[in-house]
Amino acid sequence: LQPGAQAGPGLTPEDARNLDRTVIAAYAELSADLTETVFADVAARVERYSDAGTSVAGKAALRWEFAPGYALRGSISNSFRAPTVGQLGASSTSLTFGAGGQLRRVSTLPVDSAAGRALGIRDLTPEKSFNLSVGFTANPIRGLRLSLDAFRILVDDRVTLSERFDLTGLTPAQRTALGLGSFDAINFFTNAVDLKTRGIEAVADYRTRAFGGDLGVNAAWSYAKNDIRRVKSPPSELVQFGIPGGLIGLEERNTLTSAAPRSKLIFGADW
Repeated sequence: LQPGAQAGPGLTPEDARNLDRTVIAAYAELSADLTETVFADVAARVERYSDAGTSVAGKAALRWEFAPGYALRGSISNSFRAPTVGQLGASSTSLTFGAGGQLRRVSTLPVDSAAGRALGIRDLTPEKSFNLSVGFTANPIRGLRLSLDAFRILVDDRVTLSERFDLTGLTPAQRTALGLGSFDAINFFTNAVDLKTRGIEAVADYRTRAFGGDLGVNAAWSYAKNDIRRVKSPPSELVQFGIPGGLIGLEERNTLTSAAPRSKLIFGADW
């Protein structure tokens, strides 16, 4: 029998990894009151990952108080997220029952494994995003602060777990040549998807003296909608070997777009 946990992910001797990462970063920010009513802020960040390369991110923000207690604000920025060490080296094996009650051995392949390379799996690259936001703030009466902001975020090369690819169409000789052993199906982490998030955030905060102390009450509401802009094609090697399927399936699509609630409302108070 092959080692592994039945009906759940397990670890085999082949899944053991020893990974490390070195990160060097520098960050700079400059802010100033350009006039009595205009405030500006700029920032930049550079990070060097030993296993994911170098990324640069920047931000520019502006706030204009067009009347006492009332202001418009906005920002533009880009950002990045390097693949985690876990995503780079994820390796696990599970034994599950497939169609007809047949026992199937399923593996999550590391992106740098020999089998992964043979199937055309590419190195993971950092996710990159472009962010825009505009907002309005107000202090209509003493102690009351209001804000309303709208935002739009574009994410490229989102790292996600691929769909499970069925290998039962391969011959034993093909599996051996590809280094797939006795696996019946595989999946892997990949930069599979480009996303778009649009949303609104509103906050109200009121503070006053009450009951011999300082009373604060607040409410925050947010709404965000995630959409998939593009799904990349599977590696051409999978197609060449006759392994069918898209890069992500329905479950992962739902995880990306619907797993988190679109709207959230929070009330709070302190005394």
